[in-house]
This record gives sequence, C-alpha cells and structure tokens, in this order.
Amino acid sequence: MAFAALQMLLLAVNMCTSVKGPESMQSHHWHQFPTDRLAQSLGGQARSALGGPIQIVEGPGLVAEALSVRWNEHPLVMIDGNDAISPWIDASARVHCPRLVLRQDPRLVGPDWRLADESVPGLYWRVAPPLDARMPCRT
Repeated sequence: MAFAALQMLLLAVNMCTSVKGPESMQSHHWHQFPTDRLAQSLGGQARSALGGPIQIVEGPGLVAEALSVRWNEHPLVMIDGNDAISPWIDASARVHCPRLVLRQDPRLVGPDWRLADESVPGLYWRVAPPLDARMPCRT
C-alpha cells in the first residue's frame, strides 16, 4: 500500500512540473525553452552575422544540440568549446570555420555578446571568427 501511495505521489509531482502542468509549478530547465522560436530568431541573426550558413555552434551541449537539430544546415556542435569532448569536429574546421558561440552565464560575456531571445533569459551569443581565414571552411 505504501509503495502505491509513493508511486502516485511521484506521478503527481512529475505531472505538475511538466510542460503541461500548472504554470506556477512548471520546471524551467533548458529542455523546456521554445526551441522553434529561438532557432528561428537566433538563426536569422547568426546567419547574417556569419555572412552565410551556421557551420559550427559552440556552447552548452544540450542547448546547442537542440538548436542544431532545428536549423536546416544542422551545424556541428562543439560542446562547451571543448575539443576533447567534440571529436567529430576535425582540426581543420576548428581553425578555418567561424563559430556561433552560446553562453548561459552572464558573467562570461562581454560587450560583443547579444541576448539570444527574450524567451530564454540568460542565453547570449556572438560570432567567433576563424583563427585562420586563409583557407576555406569545410565541415
């Protein structure tokens, strides 16, 4: 009987904190941000700043991956800017491709960073130029 009661309580908590639960009880984790809206608004701004398609997006893995899936060009994701945990991006692309860089910590951003969208407070972006632009970017 106690097991069933505990399971019912856990189910109620899960339902209340889900996207479909009461507004005041909803969880506000990254996976509940409006990916369609953010991908549309940020994608247009980023493509304009990059002067072309988004080829590499660098930042928190879950947010960058969610956006990469939404964008038509499906850019490669460099998780937290860390080469060691992003082996699918070869050395040439790291050097010759500009990157869209995302940050969630306002303490890590400077004057060249822009707020990604009002729907996701605390998410900032900027374009990082290629380290060596003499060669074309190939991802």
